[in-house]
Amino acid sequence: MKILRLLQTSTRFRLVVTLAAMLLPVIVLAVVSFILFNGFIDSFIEVTDEMVVEIQPNSQIQAMIPKFVSDLDHFVLEPGESRRRTVRHQAKRIDGAFRNHLKVDFSHKNEKGQIISAFREWQKAKKLALKMVNGNQDEIGAPQEAINKTMERIDILLGRSVRTLEKANGLAIGEIREELELARASRRRNIWSMTLAIFFGAVMALGAGVMLTRSILRPLSTLEEGVRRLGSGELDYRIQMEADDELGRVGAAFNIMAGRLEMDQAALADLARHDELTRLLNRRELFRFLAREIERSKRSGEEFSVMMIDIDDFKKVNDVFGHLAGDEVLRVLAQTIRGALRPVDIVARYGGEEFMIILPQSGRLGAHSSGERIRRLVEALEIEIDKETVIGCTISVGLAVFPVDAASDERLIAASDKALYLAKEDGKNLVRDYGEKKGGAA
Repeated sequence: MKILRLLQTSTRFRLVVTLAAMLLPVIVLAVVSFILFNGFIDSFIEVTDEMVVEIQPNSQIQAMIPKFVSDLDHFVLEPGESRRRTVRHQAKRIDGAFRNHLKVDFSHKNEKGQIISAFREWQKAKKLALKMVNGNQDEIGAPQEAINKTMERIDILLGRSVRTLEKANGLAIGEIREELELARASRRRNIWSMTLAIFFGAVMALGAGVMLTRSILRPLSTLEEGVRRLGSGELDYRIQMEADDELGRVGAAFNIMAGRLEMDQAALADLARHDELTRLLNRRELFRFLAREIERSKRSGEEFSVMMIDIDDFKKVNDVFGHLAGDEVLRVLAQTIRGALRPVDIVARYGGEEFMIILPQSGRLGAHSSGERIRRLVEALEIEIDKETVIGCTISVGLAVFPVDAASDERLIAASDKALYLAKEDGKNLVRDYGEKKGGAA
């Protein structure tokens, strides 16, 4: 009875009984099967190593490059020693990541060439950026057109670098697929060897051999499916492994790597859509939502409004309290504005100390009411920088209505900007409507 219970519950004991019931040729075949099995496991370990050593550093560098661009944009908008150090620090981080990655012994001969090419493009972009960051006051205050051309060149070089890194990832994924094919071939050899062992084994070992085969093939198929789905781009897929053995550990390593890749991709997507400091939508996303709202308004015939918000005398905050205090003011105002709006309203950081709000299905009266509510909330704020420093601030608001005031996105933004100018001209801490300007002109 005890032996029967062991046969039912212990895989190891079933294996011993099966091997004991087999003849010498069958034992030889079993040894060969074991070797093939280890080769199959090694193939999956190589796949995991490929992900850890080659793909993950690529994704990390791709995530750091947009951060570098964001820091450089902030420096261009408001040059200062703090932002200069931030740009230099981020450049050093990316340099270090590239140099560490280039130390890897790549299995694909062209993959390292792609990394080197991406690194060269990065070096060119970094050289332009640091020349601008480290330049004298005259260079920093260069004409806006020259600065824009330099930034466009930097964007082009960094775009090439990121695309080259993506090509390197493509080569790595191709290697993973090749390893998968080798694993499949190993599995076929393993199945054949085990089939021969079952054929030449005794009848008493048949049931145990079938059970042993199933206990190996099922997790192998699970691993194969996981690698296939990861290779097709399903980064949220996870392998469910019940066994706490070699295959279970390979599955756990696979899940960890897939999770890291998914987080890296999510971070890249989030960085592309949101302003890093305020966590509001960035300017690119703002224009995408604005175009969508214009199309919806044209179909439905309903008005919608936009508001341009600018912090009054924000430069004084940076000059008196420092850029860190200025950043805190921007963060608090972003939270305050977001909290004062409806869930359907869209708020984005337009640039520097400016914010833009899209108010769907909201006409002039509703937009003016929302603007006044936000203005009063900001005016009442007491922003605590530290235990001894509390900052107050005000905002000026300009609003315009589509399609009454403008019939395109550019003209609508220009109209709200003109209304904002009126608010500044009339004394600041005011809400002004572009319709007022048109009425005055008439």
